[in-house]
Amino acid sequence: MKKPLITVTLLFLFNFYCFSQDSFSKYIGQLVIVKKDATSKEVSGFHKTLDEYGSNNIPYKYEYDSVRDSLTNKKFKCVSITEKEYPYKGYYAELNNDATGTIYYYFEGDILGSEILPLDYLLNKAEYKKDVCSRIEVSEDDMEDKKSFSTPFTSTSVDDAYFIKEITKKGVTTYYLSLSAESSSALATEKGVIILLKNGKKLLKPSATVETDVNKYKHNPYDGDFIRKAFIHLTSTDIQLLATSAIKKFRLYDEDGIPPGDSDNLLMMFQCLLTKK
Repeated sequence: MKKPLITVTLLFLFNFYCFSQDSFSKYIGQLVIVKKDATSKEVSGFHKTLDEYGSNNIPYKYEYDSVRDSLTNKKFKCVSITEKEYPYKGYYAELNNDATGTIYYYFEGDILGSEILPLDYLLNKAEYKKDVCSRIEVSEDDMEDKKSFSTPFTSTSVDDAYFIKEITKKGVTTYYLSLSAESSSALATEKGVIILLKNGKKLLKPSATVETDVNKYKHNPYDGDFIRKAFIHLTSTDIQLLATSAIKKFRLYDEDGIPPGDSDNLLMMFQCLLTKK
C-alpha cells in the first residue's frame, strides 16, 4: 500500500504549495456569517488582533474559545485575507462588523475555513458545491497508465484526511483514505483505525496499519513531535458509508485526529470524487 501513497503524495504536493491567497480574492468585500451549530456552544479560530498570542486575544472568550452565539446572527464583511506564520501558520481573514468591530479568523486553506460561510453561497448551494468540488486535484501517470483524483491535503495542519481515487487504463477503480494525527510519543508500527461519522456511525479498520513518523511540519512548540499515519484501501461498503455522512473524528491506534477545515466540505468533495472519470 505504500507505493500509491508515495506516488500520489509527490504528484499533489507541488500543486498544494502553489495554492495562493489569490484563490480567496473573490471573497474580499463579501458578507460572511459564522455557522450555527447546536452541538457546539464554542467556536475556535477567532482572534482580536494578529499581533498577540494567548487566551487574552480571543473575542467573546469562554475558557479557551469564543462563545458561538456571540458571533452567529451577525454579518461580517471580509476585508482581506492574509497568509501569516503567527500566531499560527495559515490564513487570516479580516472580518468587520459595526457592532463587533474588526476580528480575525484563522483557517488552513479550506474555502474560508470550517466556521464561516459566504452569505451569497447560502442562497446558492449549487454554486457553493461547484466551487468546493473544483478543488479536487487530477493527474495522469503515463508510466502506470492510470489517472488519479484527490481531495486537497494541507501542509499547515498535522491532523489531516483526504480521499484518493485511482482509475487504471483497463477501467479498474480503487479508492483510498489517508489519515494523519499528531502525537507526542514515538511508536512502533501498530494496527487499528476507528472513524466516527457525524451521523454516529463508525467505520472500524482493526487491521489497518498505523505508522509513526517525525513531525516535519512542526511550526509551534506545542505541536506534537510525531505523526501517526494510516493509508486505507476502501471497500465498496466503506465507500457507501463515507458517502452518507461527514467524518467527525478518527483514531489512529492511540491518537485522535479531526479533518482540517470543514468536514462537510470534505464529504461534498468525496461525493464529487465518486463521479470523476
